[in-house]
Amino acid sequence: MNTTKVGFVGTGNMGGAIAMAVSKAGYEVYLSSHSPLKAEQIKNNCTNAYIVSNRDILDICDYVYIGVKPQMLDTLVEEIKGYDTENSPIFVSMLAGVDISTLSYKLGDKIIRIMPNTPVKVGEGMTTYSTSDSVSKDELDVWCDMMRYSGKIDMVDERLIDATTVIAGCSPAYAYYFANALIEAGVEIGLDQNQAKKYVAQMLKGVSAMITDSEDSPLKLMQDVCSKGGATIRGVEVLQSEKLQEIVNIAVKSSFERTKELSKTVKND
Repeated sequence: MNTTKVGFVGTGNMGGAIAMAVSKAGYEVYLSSHSPLKAEQIKNNCTNAYIVSNRDILDICDYVYIGVKPQMLDTLVEEIKGYDTENSPIFVSMLAGVDISTLSYKLGDKIIRIMPNTPVKVGEGMTTYSTSDSVSKDELDVWCDMMRYSGKIDMVDERLIDATTVIAGCSPAYAYYFANALIEAGVEIGLDQNQAKKYVAQMLKGVSAMITDSEDSPLKLMQDVCSKGGATIRGVEVLQSEKLQEIVNIAVKSSFERTKELSKTVKND
């Protein structure tokens, strides 16, 4: 067992999924949640986990994940105020729209700001991150190690965090919506629900592997599936005529604007 202790303030879907990944990597996990039942469920899925208070996490842990709603940050700060900021843990923030300068002002100098997505739950997540200057290379290496069972991680300039929030974080919802539409359409043409779900899931898995492994763009891969006058191109032509690209652009920009709005809800006061 690794001697580094990792705390989670807030054990929602994302915090809980990361807690389980961190535990799988061999780290002690400390959980704090307004929902004791949820914390207990996560604890039972971890190798070495404990349920404690928010303040205990500050006293015990070397890294502390913050998974509360952005508007609850000030309440959390008030609750845990008085801890030794000179020897404070490294805070790992999952708060959408709250930048590193604000987090440093409210919590301490050492901040890792992350934007994970829900496939973290199955070890296939995409987590982007930025750090404050006070986080050392060794400290960052430890954090990268504890995230190794969560999926892929990628360091980005903080100015791109909002964009990655949408493309990596929000877009699974878009993909699930499209997948559900395909499944329902499959049922309409005669498949049963389980068949359609199995075929769509495997298709998406294969498409993901093709995008990852091929040097060709997704557009070129799409064109490779289509033959002139065939069934596939007819369906693609419908998507094009209904302006799917435009719809996706509108959805992405709408989520992006909402992310910007959220950043205005927490101030350096």
